[in-house]
Amino acid sequence: MNLPSPHTASRAPLPGCALPTAVLLAALAGCAHEPSPLERALGDTVRQAQAQQAIPAAADVLSKRAPIVTDGVIAVHGVDRYHQSWIRPPAPTTVLNIQAGGAQQASQPNMPR
Repeated sequence: MNLPSPHTASRAPLPGCALPTAVLLAALAGCAHEPSPLERALGDTVRQAQAQQAIPAAADVLSKRAPIVTDGVIAVHGVDRYHQSWIRPPAPTTVLNIQAGGAQQASQPNMPR
């Protein structure tokens, strides 16, 4: 008894199967399209923002940096004042609230102005 193996048996295509396959391939080909200019531009603003936040190379920074025109003693005192402001915060400022029109007298009724 010489039975064909299921792995080696050749199968003939089913009749009428080519037409639905062709229709399916044509329908899927319609889904593939070139992106529009708007779709190609998606993400450009994110890439631009990332480029603007990147730290430039040291040579670029040094060539574009303005010269430092401060005294070292003044800078040291400024840094010291900043550090001391965290240790001893400055006293809160008093706000003087002056109302327009002044206070109402007791003899005047509460009328809308």
